[in-house]
Amino acid sequence: MVVDAEFILPEDRRWRDFLTTASHDCYHLPEYVRFAAKHEGGSPGAYYVENNGMALLVPVLRQALPKDLGGTGMACDFISPYGYPGPIFSGGTDAPNARELFAGFLDIARSQGAVAIFLRIHPLLQDFLSTMADFGELVMHGRTVFGEMSGGRDDIWSGLSGNHWRNIKKLQKSGFVSVHNDFAWWEGFIGVYLETMRRVGATRQYFFSRDYFDDLRQALGNRLHLWSVHSPQGALAAASIFIETDGIVQFHLGGTAAEFSSFAPAKLLMYDVGNWANAQNARFFHLGGGVGGREDSLFSYKSGFFKNYSNFYTLRIIADEPKYRQLTTIWKNNTLDSHCDLHFFPIYRQELS
Repeated sequence: MVVDAEFILPEDRRWRDFLTTASHDCYHLPEYVRFAAKHEGGSPGAYYVENNGMALLVPVLRQALPKDLGGTGMACDFISPYGYPGPIFSGGTDAPNARELFAGFLDIARSQGAVAIFLRIHPLLQDFLSTMADFGELVMHGRTVFGEMSGGRDDIWSGLSGNHWRNIKKLQKSGFVSVHNDFAWWEGFIGVYLETMRRVGATRQYFFSRDYFDDLRQALGNRLHLWSVHSPQGALAAASIFIETDGIVQFHLGGTAAEFSSFAPAKLLMYDVGNWANAQNARFFHLGGGVGGREDSLFSYKSGFFKNYSNFYTLRIIADEPKYRQLTTIWKNNTLDSHCDLHFFPIYRQELS
């Protein structure tokens, strides 16, 4: 097997050139991975692998091993940034070459000190999933909801629930309106998002810093879209951000002002974004899933817009079995909390309160 594999940095021209040959989403962009490194920790990069004119890109954060576990030297973990930045293959890649490309990625990752590799697979970009699964443990976390944007409005909204449609018509009749990319409401969006997270009792991981929002906006530029819904009196009722990349419109974060929650203004927002995505000739409008992958009230709400579903997987690879066992033993000996999640991976990176 002759494979050319290398860990490349966000500024490497090959990264952006590769994206012109492969279906991808915002999470695969070098600027997104650089942003994620700042807020999640680690060094941003991607494994770029070529073979027989075909290629593979695996965006990752290189994270040093925790010092309290004796982390020294080149040993490290490679972790997908938050979102869905799983491995993607260039167009025209076939199954035999996909296997060689992925094997080449693992070979170089091991040579560069990899202990554990944790990859978040994109629900809509799952080429050669079974091939990659042969190299590790593929874990299904739940379903996500998406709309297919080709066709007319009757086609894209064929799965819209009666309840959602009644709410939308009532909001329109009452004088609520949606606004696209008026960034005078950026501060308001951040406020209603954080207010919503407090109201629903979200875990701390969803309480992003102010820098997170501003850095994301700066990193993604005009790919990031702010949509807001306003009452007949002009008050901010709801706001969300969406990211448009290579034909995929991705819902990222959103919230509703408490005083308007009974009106469900976000339903009008999502409806108008879907129509805009259709007019932009997008391929998909991806809403994501429920909290933690569960089919909960959030999942049910999203399913009220579309009835198209895809599975969200992670791929877990132990690249250095002896080192992984050693780190796990040290972590368990240091951990007094018996209520740890034994399914967390890598287990020794689990933060216990």
